[in-house]
Parts: sequence; structure tokens; C-alpha cells
Amino acid sequence: MEIVSFLGHHLILTGLLVVGLVWLVIEERAYQGFGGERCTPEAVVALLNRENGLVLDIREAHAYKEGHIAGALNIPASEWERHVAKLEKQKGRPLIVVCAQGQTALKRVSALQAVGYSPVYFLAGGMVNWSRAGLPVVK
Repeated sequence: MEIVSFLGHHLILTGLLVVGLVWLVIEERAYQGFGGERCTPEAVVALLNRENGLVLDIREAHAYKEGHIAGALNIPASEWERHVAKLEKQKGRPLIVVCAQGQTALKRVSALQAVGYSPVYFLAGGMVNWSRAGLPVVK
């Protein structure tokens, strides 16, 4: 009963709680339906070191030049169709798709899986999350 009374007296806080929960559900559902596995920056490091993974950085060239994961191959999303053929030799190798914040990568993961690439992962939170984790970038 005290919770109901609290919520009734604090409508702004209650509203913020509801909005936050709805946002969380929407965000999590955005990842469903895409086949790739979400990776933390630490999981990406493990894939690179233990399984010879390849990072595909799909940001535009100017963002890539400002800082990217060492060894990453830059295939900008805007030029995807022209350059995706470069990956043909990489089938069977773990691919990790990276974008700025993690959202754009989801579409590319599905596209790669649709043409037979496996396993395919994406860096949750993109390069923003990589930088927050304090991991190195190459310029």
C-alpha cells in the first residue's frame, strides 16, 4: 500500500520510471530478430585474439580515420554493396561488425548472414562503447 501511495504522490517520478521501462523494452526488442550475437568490447578482444576474428568497421572513412580498432577493415555503410565482395575470402572466420553506436551494425549482420557468413557478431554500443571501455584505437 505504501508503494501505491508513494507513486500517487510522486507522479513525475512514476512517469519517468514508466518511460524508462518502456525505453528499455524497446531497446532490447530492437536487437531481437537480428541473427548476430551482441558482444561487449572485452568479448571482441577475445574473438580477435583467440579466434582470429576480423572487425568490419562500417563507419564512413573520415570517422574510421579518426580512430578505429587495430586491424579493422573499413567498409562504409554507404559503400557496402560495392565493397562487400572483399569479404568473400573471410567466410568461416568470425566477423565483428562495428559502427558508431551499435545500431547500424545490426542491419549489416543480417545481410552478412543472409549470404552465408557465419559466425557474425556486432559490438554493442559501437565505437562509443569501445572508447568508454578504455580500449586502444588506431589513427
